[in-house]
Amino acid sequence: MIVWQPLLVGFVGALALVAAAFLTYLGVRATRATQRDANAIQRDSNHDMHWQRMLETQAKGFTAQIEPLQRALAALRVQVDGLIAERAHDATRFRVAVVHIRTLREWIRAPVADFPPPPIPDLLVDEV
Repeated sequence: MIVWQPLLVGFVGALALVAAAFLTYLGVRATRATQRDANAIQRDSNHDMHWQRMLETQAKGFTAQIEPLQRALAALRVQVDGLIAERAHDATRFRVAVVHIRTLREWIRAPVADFPPPPIPDLLVDEV
């Protein structure tokens, strides 16, 4: 057994060297994978920051475009409210005019000497 002992020691040493090399290889792979994952996380973080900056820039641009439109819309609302009020006033004048015309038609059908024509309503004085 003495003859085999140096061979066995050499074989175990070689096996230990191969095992150490294999473990070193696995450690290097694990380190690379960890580094690759860290780089991916950093890249994603940079990508997210890029998107965040882009969205902030777009929001500022949209705000700059929307504010004049909102002011114009507010001015149009004021104009529409004025037109609605004017139309309501015109509708009132129209109803007063129709009632006055009906009153005049009745007065024309049955004229009475002592009965003067109906007076023009105050709302229509400027129109006649």
